[in-house]
Amino acid sequence: MSTGFPGHTIIANQYSAGILGGILTTAEDRDYNVTLFTRAWESRETCESWLRETPIDGIIMIAPSIHTDMIGTVLDSGIPVINISADAFATGIPAVDVDNDSGAMLATEHLIALGHTRIAHFAGTTSQTSAFTRRDAFYRYMISRGLDVPDAYIVETGYFSEPAFEHAKRLLSQDVRPTAFFAANDVIATGILAGVRAAGLRVPEDVSVVGYDDSRLAIDSDPPLTTVRQPLEEMGRLAVTLLMQRIEGQTVELKTHLLPAELVPRKSTAPPA
Repeated sequence: MSTGFPGHTIIANQYSAGILGGILTTAEDRDYNVTLFTRAWESRETCESWLRETPIDGIIMIAPSIHTDMIGTVLDSGIPVINISADAFATGIPAVDVDNDSGAMLATEHLIALGHTRIAHFAGTTSQTSAFTRRDAFYRYMISRGLDVPDAYIVETGYFSEPAFEHAKRLLSQDVRPTAFFAANDVIATGILAGVRAAGLRVPEDVSVVGYDDSRLAIDSDPPLTTVRQPLEEMGRLAVTLLMQRIEGQTVELKTHLLPAELVPRKSTAPPA
């Protein structure tokens, strides 16, 4: 088996490390070794040889981009494959994911229930289906509650803290600023926290922030982050189970197997000042 995730981040990134923990544990229980495909995907021409030359029984792809030919190349190889954090119908591959629609609604409803009406969403990388699912669910839920979402309030920052820091500072310098942010992961949320401080404001007294993942970052941040928990290890375990079924010739339905999201309230959210 292989995971298609950048090798230099797979251990340090708490999202991928959590999933990998579930993959390794379940694969070991099934007497399988796990090979990590750590080379960043470039194109079919430069990377397809790895699939032909490496003896593998199945592939698990973590958060694959839909804007590359990686998915098509893997499908054409004929090797059994399962995706994690991807939509089955968008990729043509059975998948495991958290219920991102529900998770985004939990985060948004939490902020609305506190009294926030000016809420910004910092999306991850919308070439990944989980990111645009969270973005679209946020937007749809805000509109359903009669709340306006200015174009400037939805920003694609990638899953990085530095762009989130800069965009948060920019939005918070406006005369009418957001009073709350919903971030697509906890790394983005930490960038927002730094941006709030740089703007001379406080969390949660002046600005509320909600993250996504419930990683160690959420617990260790100042203040501890309200966030949406993904069952990362369980996602990894289920992906291996489904892959074993495909390797053994069983039919795995083309659908996204969704696991429940959970809101974890901490100290980064409060009613607007």
